[in-house]
Amino acid sequence: MSEARHDKAHEDDHGNEPMGEPDAGPDAAPAIDAPQSREDQLESQLAEFESKYLRALADYQNFQRRAHDNEVKARQYGAAAVARSLVPALEHFDIAAGHDLASMPAEKLIGAGSMLQEELLKGLAEHGVERVAPAVGDEFNPHFHEAVMQQAADGVASGHVSMCLQAGYRLRDQPIRSAKVAVAP
Repeated sequence: MSEARHDKAHEDDHGNEPMGEPDAGPDAAPAIDAPQSREDQLESQLAEFESKYLRALADYQNFQRRAHDNEVKARQYGAAAVARSLVPALEHFDIAAGHDLASMPAEKLIGAGSMLQEELLKGLAEHGVERVAPAVGDEFNPHFHEAVMQQAADGVASGHVSMCLQAGYRLRDQPIRSAKVAVAP
């Protein structure tokens, strides 16, 4: 009976048992393991995310390396293609060098020079390179022309090309070298 009184003494006014250490019953073990399993779960997720991050980083580095290698190869192939297209002009130079140029008439030398120029321009045109040589009276285009001086010319309106001093070149719509021109004031 004293044990019953002792238990009643520890109950609060509402009939609830006092809060003390939990009983070592079957429900106690999961409560203790729950924080550890949650911790294990988070560590597992962290390891998984770290693994995914490292794989993604390695994939990105491999992508960068392959892109760089492809860029180097593309430049090499492009340079080789340009060289192949210019070889015929170089062969014409070799043929011309084999002749006695001192005994050749001036007309033939000029013709050979024009032919070599055409071969070079043809080889460059295969790769989108065009010569920019504005005619007198063409409108000045600051994207492809460089005004080096002002010079009046008969019949040329202000702001138009009055003389082409040096031809320029462009690769499609991108200037390689601007044509040097005189512009009418």
